[in-house]
Amino acid sequence: MAILAGLTVLLAACDYYQAEEGSGMEQTELCPDEVEFLSGIYVNEERLKEGALLSYQKDTLERYRFGKNYLNQKYPDYEFEILFGDPATKFTPYANFTFQEQDGEETYSLYIYKEEETDAYYGEDNFYGHIFAETYDACLRETFRSVWPAIYGVHSSMPWVKGEEYGQDLQPEDIWNGRLRLSALTDIYVCGSQITDKEAETMAEKLREQAMELGAEGSFKIYVTDVEIADLAAGRRKPDKGEYRLKKTFQTYEEE
Repeated sequence: MAILAGLTVLLAACDYYQAEEGSGMEQTELCPDEVEFLSGIYVNEERLKEGALLSYQKDTLERYRFGKNYLNQKYPDYEFEILFGDPATKFTPYANFTFQEQDGEETYSLYIYKEEETDAYYGEDNFYGHIFAETYDACLRETFRSVWPAIYGVHSSMPWVKGEEYGQDLQPEDIWNGRLRLSALTDIYVCGSQITDKEAETMAEKLREQAMELGAEGSFKIYVTDVEIADLAAGRRKPDKGEYRLKKTFQTYEEE
């Protein structure tokens, strides 16, 4: 209990110190969700409720407000809640907010930057992958099966944040034709109890060539299983080590 009390005093002291360093105080009208969000980051909730914000707190508030609007405009068919975040600092030039789709469980990242010359905010996030991956994987699966029919599952994750052009209407053709650049982490599941290690090497090379020809950039893992595993085929989980006989990898990253 004493440790907790000491930590609270230390945080309050840090807050006071930043104010003394010339952060400035500004009166701002806040909505309840904004008070709750800022209280999860800064101490002195009573002052926050009154809307008395230091300049760095006002900056975090403005990034939070911009972030909500950014998500609503980029994904108009979805509703979100920003759960918590880390403010921008001199070492991290963006605020890192964690958000969630309404009634969803998975969380996503939202970075809010500020242009140095204009002070305008702009955002990047990784929710697009949640929408886009299924269509992206269907194209990959069709392409890969043309050279190796025993493929029964293809699943990609896209954890890197992207800007507003990577919205809910993103299509695979936007990537294949080079209009946008996107890297993914892709798992490929192949059923083949008789595939040898040498044959798996040949398969990996053929799939790499197909990915390069298509324009799919990223890191790929091929898992060879003796039978089709429904949970893997549906992308519900990653394979346990005892579930696959062989694993091959390849990359298709383009040089800058």
